[in-house]
This record gives sequence, C-alpha cells and structure tokens, in this order.
Amino acid sequence: MDSATRKRAAAKSAALARSSADGDEVIVLSSNLVSHLRHAMVWGSACGVASAALIPYLLVIRPELAESAIVVGYGAVGLAAATAVQNTAFSTLVSWIGLRTGEGFGLGAPFMARWLRSGEADNNNDQEANDDPKPRWLHAVKLGLACGVAIVALDCCFRPFMPDVVNDAADPGPLRGFLASFYGGIAEEIIMRLFLIPSVAKLLISTRLVDDDKNAIQIGVGVSSVLFAAGHLPTAIAIFGATPINFVRTMVLNLIAAVPLGLLFVERGVEHSIVAHFTADVILHVVFPAAAIVFGFNS
Repeated sequence: MDSATRKRAAAKSAALARSSADGDEVIVLSSNLVSHLRHAMVWGSACGVASAALIPYLLVIRPELAESAIVVGYGAVGLAAATAVQNTAFSTLVSWIGLRTGEGFGLGAPFMARWLRSGEADNNNDQEANDDPKPRWLHAVKLGLACGVAIVALDCCFRPFMPDVVNDAADPGPLRGFLASFYGGIAEEIIMRLFLIPSVAKLLISTRLVDDDKNAIQIGVGVSSVLFAAGHLPTAIAIFGATPINFVRTMVLNLIAAVPLGLLFVERGVEHSIVAHFTADVILHVVFPAAAIVFGFNS
C-alpha cells in the first residue's frame, strides 16, 4: 500500500481501537455497516438505471433477445423494467461487499463517500476528507479517450483477418450506443473493479497465497481484467462466430481498456474508473459510429 493508504488504514484501526477501549466498538461497526449499505444502494440504483438504458442497444445487436422477451410476454419495456430491478438488487449486494472488503485495502468510492457524508455532523469528516485522494477528472477523461482511440486503431488491424459475420444485426446507431455507454461505465466498473479487485485481494490474503497487500491488489487487477475481457466473448461470438481470431481480438481489445481502468481504480477510486470507462465507450459506441455515418465507411 502507498503512504496515503497506510495512513487511512492506520487512522481507521486507531479509531476502532479507541472505540473498543470505550466500549463503543459495536456502535462504530454498526455505523460502518449502515454507511456502506447506504453507499451500495446508491450504486445499485445507478446500475439498475444503466442496465435498463442498455436494453435498446442490446435488442438491436442481439435480436433473439427481443424475440424471447415477446414470447414470455415482457416486451421491450417489460424487459427493461425487469432487468433494472434484477440488476439493482444484484449490484447493491456486490457494491456492499466491495465497499466492505475494499476498506481494508484503501480501495472503494472515496468521492461518493465524501459526498454522502458531507451533511453529517462528524468530527472525523475533515480528517477523512484530507486523507481522500484528490480528484483528477480530466486525467480520467484523457485515459478513456486514449483507450477508446487505441481500441479503434487496433481493431482496424484485426478487421482484414476477421470472418464474415454470423449474425448480421442492424447497426444500433449513436443514440443507442450513448445509452449503452452508461452500463459499461457504471455497472461494469462496479462489478469488475469495486467488487472483484478487493474480493480477489482479500481471498489471496486470507488464504495466505499472498502476504503483501500490494501484490494481492495487482493480482486482483489482473484477474478482473481477464474476466472483463472474457465477459465480452458471448456477444462477439454471436456476431463473428467461435473462431480463434475472434477470441484473440475480443480479449486483446478489451484488455487494452481493462488494465488501465483497474489501475486507475486502485489509484483514485471507482468514480474515476467510471468516468474513464464511460469516455472510452462514447468513443467506441457514439463518436466512431457517427463518424462512419458522416464519412461513409464501415464501422
């Protein structure tokens, strides 16, 4: 852990030790549980809305989903509502686990926590605010831009070797792409970064496979990056088929973004990785498709 992380962990440990000495440890732990749950509910709600916004995009690139929704009587609106409810519950749970687990590693959502506690009368608020990392939103945007442009450029190198599409789905267009960017930016970051990285690190430390927090976190970044890339394989296979070049392309293009996003999460928190991921998705799903329409090339 870096010095700032060690200071935060030491301050929290000292606070718990003082509380225990005063017989107030149960109260402190209960307060932390409630605070984390409140934060998790905010993130869960955001993920639910983002998952509903993804449905118009998904129904275009995966038309079989639309047929399934009609068969079971959902329709597009019903499918979006059901998806939102399901993802809100699931994302609230994984957010809570991620926040609880990440606290011991100095990982989490520091700027959301700062915003939610801004109205609380807590003598420790000023000290905690001073320990929080400083925001670097422009850096996150630049990182997202770089990832998006790099993916587009490298994809052009893969295109000549790609097979014909298996599912010649309609182009979802920039508007649906913009809506889908919220899912990638918010929901995927909550699951893959906020939840998965500290969970992997905690597992490695608790099983004594790794005895250093920094190494455990780095392995967590690697595991989450590989799983993030693999999570995009089903859609890629539905479009191009299960071919070796499609597998390599999907993994490589997604790892280009996944690793920097994981490192940004560790350094600045999930809010920054959300901004960077959203920016990259806007390049991929809005700017590039819009440019294809304007200049008449195949996106």
